[in-house]
Amino acid sequence: MPMVLVKFYARLREELGFERLEIEAEKLTDLLDKLREVLGDKKDRVFEGRFLKRGILISLNDEVVGGDLERDLRDGDEVGIMPAPSGG
Repeated sequence: MPMVLVKFYARLREELGFERLEIEAEKLTDLLDKLREVLGDKKDRVFEGRFLKRGILISLNDEVVGGDLERDLRDGDEVGIMPAPSGG
């Protein structure tokens, strides 16, 4: 099973208390399921139920992932989780 590096950015890094972790997962959806478990009582910073919280973006190897969360993962892939940029 591929080992994937998950990086957290901006306020999520501070709210979750860590910058990165490694998770074994074959698909992006599997990684998100495992991430819910790892985050425990802090999962509400990233998720609303089974879905990503509004305003949270995911990237795979520096490319923002749209609605295609069924993507296959490979050993060494990097997944970024970050709040959407805002401002005026």
